[in-house]
Amino acid sequence: MKKDKAVLLIIATIIPLLMTPYLIWQTRVVAENSVMNTNSIYVPANQNRHIPDHLIKKILEKEHGKKVVMMSEVQAQSRKNAILIAISPLYMLILSVIYIILIANNNHITGGEKTFWIIAIFIGGAFIMPVYWFNYIWKRAKGPPPLR
Repeated sequence: MKKDKAVLLIIATIIPLLMTPYLIWQTRVVAENSVMNTNSIYVPANQNRHIPDHLIKKILEKEHGKKVVMMSEVQAQSRKNAILIAISPLYMLILSVIYIILIANNNHITGGEKTFWIIAIFIGGAFIMPVYWFNYIWKRAKGPPPLR
C-alpha cells in the first residue's frame, strides 16, 4: 500500500477512537440539560415565536441570573447524537471488512497469524486496527517495496 493511502487508512481508523469519548460526553451534556433542576430555566422549543431563541436566552439569563436551557438546542443535539450513534456500527463494519481484506491479502504473514489478526479485529475492533496498521501497513509503506 502506498504511503498516502496508508495515511488515509489510519485517519479513518482513528475516527472511532475519537468519536467514542465525544459521544459519551455529548450524551452526558444532553442528559444533564434534559433533567430539570432549580438552578436553570427551561424554555420549550420554539413554537412560532417572533423573537429568536438566542435573544430569549440572553434576556432570561440577564433578568434571572440563571442558566437558560433552550429545549430546541437540546433536541437538535440529541438528533445529531442519534445520527452519529446510528452510523457508527455501519462505519465500524466497513472498516473491519477493509482490514480483513488487507489481512487476507497480506503475503507477509502466515495462515495462523491471519486467523489471529482477524479474530483480534473482531474482538478488539478500533483498538487493534491501529496496531495492525502500524506493524503491517505503515512499516511496509515507509520501507522499500518487497522483492518479487
